[in-house]
Amino acid sequence: MDQKPKKLGLALGSGASRGLAHVGVVNALEDAGISVDYIAGSSIGALVGATYAAGSINKFHDFLTTVDWKVVASYFDFNFPQKGLLEGRKLLGLIESLMIESDFENLNIPFCAIATNLSTGEEIHLKDGNLIHAVRASMSLPGIFNPFEIGDNYLVDGGLVNPVPVDVVREMGADIVIAVDLNHDLIKRNGRKKKLKTRRRNRRISVDKDSRLLTTASNANWFPTKLEQKYRTLEKSVKQSVNRWLEDRENEEMREPNIFDVIANSINIMEFKITQGKLLEDRPDILIQPKLGHLNLFDYDEAEATIEEGYQKTKSKLKDLTQLLHQNGQSLGPT
Repeated sequence: MDQKPKKLGLALGSGASRGLAHVGVVNALEDAGISVDYIAGSSIGALVGATYAAGSINKFHDFLTTVDWKVVASYFDFNFPQKGLLEGRKLLGLIESLMIESDFENLNIPFCAIATNLSTGEEIHLKDGNLIHAVRASMSLPGIFNPFEIGDNYLVDGGLVNPVPVDVVREMGADIVIAVDLNHDLIKRNGRKKKLKTRRRNRRISVDKDSRLLTTASNANWFPTKLEQKYRTLEKSVKQSVNRWLEDRENEEMREPNIFDVIANSINIMEFKITQGKLLEDRPDILIQPKLGHLNLFDYDEAEATIEEGYQKTKSKLKDLTQLLHQNGQSLGPT
């Protein structure tokens, strides 16, 4: 009696620019003639997973070949100081431009995007409705991008609760699960190009002569005006700081961590710990761990090398994967 073919699931993890390795993973599977039956992704894993499920992965790959730092910076729509440093409208537009399909119902492969309910901490599985909105919600890195509102809920990055959603893919029906972990080498960061170092600076402190509130009737409009001026000054300061960071990113010398480093690295540490626990609890059959700990949050201009790393790591697992897909009985367990 012939056994039914095993269903293959792909769990794509969070990891910002490191997530471009997912494209290499998909390319390696396609080159080997291995089809995927289910996909779940968190954050950048949701973006790559959605483009694959929608038949847009080649379009996404072509876009990545055009990316340099000017392109990356063009998607920085500052709205400081509100819910995040970046509003995320440009990110939403980018996601829309990359997709051939915009609705879950029209996907070639069943797909789930993981997000986090900002109010409750609940893990949210987005499987129907607007695909573009689901991916944008899953990519809402706290402090960087504004949370995304779906229904009555504000949703943020799925990596906060499930960085590598192995369990979700199994629940969707996968017999064999490939998991891509982008967080395994973040803490040691061996071979990191840019080392962060705190430097002391002597700063002259001056007192603004207008810093005290005036309460006379003749100055009734002073506070709103000054508040607006302070807002504009803060916004300009953030933009200038980011521009300096962009200019210095190829500099090999020690530099101070900026606000993006502080937020992203804090989340990296948390996701590293969560990923370790989740992979012990929900063990994949094939675990792919590209060595990309040297990359920073927005190193999308290193796309080709990142994709190639994902491709080669997947090729090294193809023999084990093929055995799992064709053997009788239960899977061999994590490889």
